[in-house]
Parts: sequence; C-alpha cells; structure tokens
Amino acid sequence: MKGKSSLLCLATSMFPPEVQFSWRTKDNKRTIPEREQVELREEEHAAAILRINHFSQPGCKMFFHILLFFHVF
Repeated sequence: MKGKSSLLCLATSMFPPEVQFSWRTKDNKRTIPEREQVELREEEHAAAILRINHFSQPGCKMFFHILLFFHVF
C-alpha cells in the first residue's frame, strides 16, 4: 500500500473529562514525531489523530500502533 491514512481515537463523556493521549509503536522502538499527531478538544469530547505513511518498497518495515490515554486529575 502506498500513500497516507489516519488512525482516530475519540474520547467522549469521560469522567474526569480531561484526558491525555500518547501514541506508541507496538514494540516501543519508534518515537512518533509531534508533527504526525493532531489533537482536537471540545467541552465533552477529545480526539487524537495519527497520520500514517504507507510504503510499498521492499525492505520497508510495518509498524503497529497503540494509543494510550490517561485521565488527568
């Protein structure tokens, strides 16, 4: 697959309402740059979006991503 796509997580009606998002690769070996992440917030909703680049070249590694979210107290 070649091109870009996005992963989206939506947190809504959480208590407490403030959450913090953290994207990781499954093996925790790749740091995800801030420029690849976007967060959107409204009164009762928060969304985290991660932009993913797909490469179809031989030898390119595929990464699995995990989103962790924490309540901020």
